[in-house]
Amino acid sequence: YILARPLNWCIQTCSLILRCQHETENKRKIERTLLQLQELIDQFDYKNPSSSFRLEYFHSTPVYPT
Repeated sequence: YILARPLNWCIQTCSLILRCQHETENKRKIERTLLQLQELIDQFDYKNPSSSFRLEYFHSTPVYPT
């Protein structure tokens, strides 16, 4: 549900990181995991969404500001 409806950047990012960690246990899903991780890395350089939007619920997730 969280990944299908991305309403919050921090929660979405944290969910994708957790899913990537979980999917590394399955050898068939490693390629998808690597693509997701690359997108997660790239998104930190994007200008949108704004920093204030990205930091909503920051205190509730293990995502650290860059």
